[in-house]
Amino acid sequence: MQRAKTEFGPLESRLLAWAQMRGVERTTAGDVARDLRLTLEQARQLMKRLGRKGLAVAIQRGLWLLPAKLPPGGRWVPPPAVILRHLFEARGGGYQETGAGALQYQGLTDQVANVTTVYNTLFTGRRRIGGLEFQFIKVAPERLGGLDEKALPARLVSSLARVVMDGIYDAARFGTLPVAYRWIRERKDLPRFLDELAVCTVAHGDVGTCRRLGAVLELLETAPAARRKLRRAVPTVRTYIPLVPGRGTKGRTMKNWGIIVNDRRWLDE
Repeated sequence: MQRAKTEFGPLESRLLAWAQMRGVERTTAGDVARDLRLTLEQARQLMKRLGRKGLAVAIQRGLWLLPAKLPPGGRWVPPPAVILRHLFEARGGGYQETGAGALQYQGLTDQVANVTTVYNTLFTGRRRIGGLEFQFIKVAPERLGGLDEKALPARLVSSLARVVMDGIYDAARFGTLPVAYRWIRERKDLPRFLDELAVCTVAHGDVGTCRRLGAVLELLETAPAARRKLRRAVPTVRTYIPLVPGRGTKGRTMKNWGIIVNDRRWLDE
């Protein structure tokens, strides 16, 4: 069945023509009121009408996105990367995509992400923007980094090394251990990747993640240079932590890393 054509009033047509001629993608009611010579209330109501028709998306209170060109019928749903870019440009914070969406982008899972997970320096919590679900995780600025250069500048998404590192560091949130160790095992003969993984872990992880990754590389008998980088980032070990949290504390101990190898299935299968 053919979708009914969206009808525009004169102010709506004027606003869309203004946005397209000037290349405006993000605006406020104040900007619209000034440039179209409307009252502020007229501009607010105009933006709300466009929002109801699916041709404007409120990314936060008073801040709207407009399509670069009219969609061929139906509602306009900007991609998550576009929403994030404009949101953080407007607010001045840093961010990057992580979680299931980044795993899918890097080919580590075929599962389609229903939620875009975002490390950032501003927000914590779940939000629905433009009909899409976002999970914001507030982190310290030094936790950001390790972006996939192929995706830049259109999308700020974690690199393969960063995604794998987060699979260890943030396993309680993402449910990615011990599968993250399998990802490393599958790439144990790729020294460039392993070196990038070690550098990323030292820069953006913590001591526990350095210890676990160092132990994994040693168990795989690979990447001595990467292991040395990790070793320098680990202070004197005085306590033991499990290789896979939540799997008990029984297993071989690795004194140099302070690790209890409590799960070897990822290694032996």
